[in-house]
Amino acid sequence: MRRCISAVLTITLLLVLCACSRQNADEKTALSLRTAMTEAVGCRMVLDVSADCDGRLYTFRLNYEDNGAERKITVLHPDTIAGVCARVQEEALQLEFEDVVLDFGMPEGALSTPLVTPYLLSQCLKTAYIAYTSDHELGAAVRYYHGFEDDRLEVQVIIDRASLTPKTCEVFWDGRAIVSAQITEFELIDT
Repeated sequence: MRRCISAVLTITLLLVLCACSRQNADEKTALSLRTAMTEAVGCRMVLDVSADCDGRLYTFRLNYEDNGAERKITVLHPDTIAGVCARVQEEALQLEFEDVVLDFGMPEGALSTPLVTPYLLSQCLKTAYIAYTSDHELGAAVRYYHGFEDDRLEVQVIIDRASLTPKTCEVFWDGRAIVSAQITEFELIDT
């Protein structure tokens, strides 16, 4: 009987240690990408974004470029608004189309809009609090907290372990997914 209990306890301990090892590997993936992004000048990526607004689904294809000096988001699709650009700074959001520039400051809730999802993703990968990590079939699932209390957004990112590139992103507010994105053409800008 003692041997049986001893064997069960040993197996349980091994399973717990294996789970901790996977958790550490996923966290290490998130921290490795954070280090690479911090050391780089910036990044660029293309996102296919879906947003549920009052029961209606909107889709966008966005190009994001952060060259260290400015962060620019350009709408590639839908064609009706293709070419609209957003320039994002810590405290300002500007929309541009042809000769028209609208300066909004940084309105409340702006980070939860589909247009600034690439900027929010970039900020999370660089600086947001890593709440927890887990294993996912596509890579490491990382949950970030951006902001505090009532203004907090939760952003879940799946990171490919081999290439250290984000593959998907979901933005949650008040426990509900409000924006999701597929990320392609991700690259770091070194110079």
